[in-house]
Amino acid sequence: MTWPPDFPPGCPAGSYKHSGPYYRFQTRGNLDNKKNHQRPVDYKTFVPPDEPSCGHFGLSGYLSEPDLEAARQSEVMQRVKGVSEWRVMIYDLTPEDGEIEHTPDSEVSLEHYDLWLYDGVDISRRVRR
Repeated sequence: MTWPPDFPPGCPAGSYKHSGPYYRFQTRGNLDNKKNHQRPVDYKTFVPPDEPSCGHFGLSGYLSEPDLEAARQSEVMQRVKGVSEWRVMIYDLTPEDGEIEHTPDSEVSLEHYDLWLYDGVDISRRVRR
């Protein structure tokens, strides 16, 4: 498996393969809305800094639903409009999809992770329906 060609050099570092559930917020429409499954750099509204960080190429998430719900209750997330309405997406990941890394965020959740997908992987097919 290879990384997409647009990844910054050395990105990701410290990641590992994961098999099992990965929890994310569904922030847009229904599960079929592809924006729910895109990297931040793929958003049309994304303006990359001069040197995008590895995090701009990953998908934020959690390894358990209680960790995701704890993040939702953080002071930072409570200021986000509509956060209480966001549904939970659960991906059933395989090692062929990509790699994850523990990327704690002291303001939101110490149990935060990023998921980097291998080149050509369509993660929307891994969502539980």
